[in-house]
Amino acid sequence: MVYLISALTGYLFGCFQTSYLLVKFLKKTDIRKHGTSNAGASNAAIVFGWKFGLVIALVDICKTILAVTLISFIFPEDHLLKYIAGLSSILGHIFPFYMQFKGGKGFASYAGLVLSMNWRLGIVFIFFCIIITVVTNYISIAAMISTGVYPLYNIFIREDTTIILLLIMMYFVIIYRHRENISRLKTGQEKGLRDLLKRNKPIQP
Repeated sequence: MVYLISALTGYLFGCFQTSYLLVKFLKKTDIRKHGTSNAGASNAAIVFGWKFGLVIALVDICKTILAVTLISFIFPEDHLLKYIAGLSSILGHIFPFYMQFKGGKGFASYAGLVLSMNWRLGIVFIFFCIIITVVTNYISIAAMISTGVYPLYNIFIREDTTIILLLIMMYFVIIYRHRENISRLKTGQEKGLRDLLKRNKPIQP
């Protein structure tokens, strides 16, 4: 029962689909009808500018932190429950029930998971993502590399096997959600960081 409570709590926090809800409320449109058709911070940045996208990313990070913090308060003794809540929050972001399970790609929420487990490591994780993004010019590449490194780190520190397996499974979920980015990278159609920063005005739907 405690695992179910943790999973449902995390999932419901994750279902606050920031990009979809804020765009609906503030811009009166559906983010999925514009840009890459993805309900996430990166597409919000493409459509409405990087500042708007950054706000959405920060909220997505915070919702996972809140989910993990709440479960930590309710069940302080079980380390695994925090991971279940955090990973479920990512799943809620990716597969929100009220959007026909078509949400974002989960990277910002994943960063929230790392921060909630170890804030110092989380800062290193985010800094690592920024470096990869700057070097490669692509946020999607940073997302795919970073979410692969974190399970390796947990293997290195000899974390619980169940947690490692859950992180590996989440890595493949995130890779699957980035399959369109991979296709665009191959064809040179992926929007890069420099494209977003050079844009003086956001694209209006």
